[in-house]
Amino acid sequence: MAVTATTEPVVLLERAVAAGPIAAVGVAPADAERLWSALEDVVDPCSAAQGTPLSLAAMGLLRSCAVLDGCAEVTIAVTGPGCTFVGHLADAVARTAADLPGITSVRVLLDIDLVWHEGLLRTDARSELAASRAAGRPSRSHLALVPTAPVAR
Repeated sequence: MAVTATTEPVVLLERAVAAGPIAAVGVAPADAERLWSALEDVVDPCSAAQGTPLSLAAMGLLRSCAVLDGCAEVTIAVTGPGCTFVGHLADAVARTAADLPGITSVRVLLDIDLVWHEGLLRTDARSELAASRAAGRPSRSHLALVPTAPVAR
């Protein structure tokens, strides 16, 4: 049996949203910008745990978003293939999108082909991370190198 790689995103979550006060028929293109702006509040839990909470957008993990006739479609990525927070992130993205007026359904996709690296960080996020490191808060890579207790021989 041959295994083929896919460049299509994987559907993480598809959810219908209860109709809100605004009936959406033909949402304006500006709504995609409003959606992106709202998603700036979705924070990567690993960055928060390390003391420098960064949004998915700031980390380069928010790959795309679109709104058409009340349906929001958002593509995200994660920092590594073993990310245990992918469900949490998809739910946070879906809840944030669903809270916007005019959104009637949300589809969250996972870009499985993205290999995340610090070069994907926005400039402001790089500066924030550098300031955090300068203040003595270690990054994940530093944590792996620092022993937490003496090694008994």
